[in-house]
Amino acid sequence: MAKEIAFLYMDEKYIDTNAPLDMQVISLTGLLVLAHTYPQFRERFFRLLPGFSKGTETLDVEVHASDLFRDRPDEEHFAFYRGLVSIVNELGYRVYRRGANVPFDHEVHRQNQGIWLHFGFKSILFAVSELGDEFQIWPVMEFDQTSVQDRMFAGYIRMTDHTTAYLDMIGEGVKELVDENLIVDNSYLGELHYVSKKSAVGNAVDCLAYILHCKWLNERGFPLTYYKVRLAEIASSLCPLQTDDHVVIYQEG
Repeated sequence: MAKEIAFLYMDEKYIDTNAPLDMQVISLTGLLVLAHTYPQFRERFFRLLPGFSKGTETLDVEVHASDLFRDRPDEEHFAFYRGLVSIVNELGYRVYRRGANVPFDHEVHRQNQGIWLHFGFKSILFAVSELGDEFQIWPVMEFDQTSVQDRMFAGYIRMTDHTTAYLDMIGEGVKELVDENLIVDNSYLGELHYVSKKSAVGNAVDCLAYILHCKWLNERGFPLTYYKVRLAEIASSLCPLQTDDHVVIYQEG
């Protein structure tokens, strides 16, 4: 029986250097989109945008969480986020977030944020592997045009693909021995794809990452603006059975 195709759209969030150290989180968020539901997602997502009914005005609307809908009232922002959460819940999309709160006042950590993102990537792949019997999953990243990103994400998938092919050639005995020590079984994965900042699903992941971070801060009692408290409340409406959100508190020593 053929597996259903699903796309794991991901977006990385680097630290906000203006935030207090205990509020600085580097994270990777993923949204698992079932291929056959994409037409529904696309139609509903664009209807959430201001000016959609006027046609081409929608093309100029920025869908970036940290600078959402310039010159639009906050209530339009909240309506958009509530609508996005409803789409995710109703289409049964799973949301994954892996983050780390680390002492980024140390220069060595600032220079190695990519390492934390790589750990987050492997952790999300491990989480979605439980769906491997049902889905063939294709990871998708928003392209930032850097060789570092390409090596961390597409490079890792290529490495696991190469290793699997090599083990298949060697023989089952060796393959079974090595399989016991591999964290990620890549048999359910397709190659990693890239999209631009004009991707509708990529924009959605960016917004989900933002409100999940607000929720994380709010749950830990950090002082937030009224705007971010509202976003935290909206994030709480994500179906808990479809949301897998973990942030590691890193301590040295």
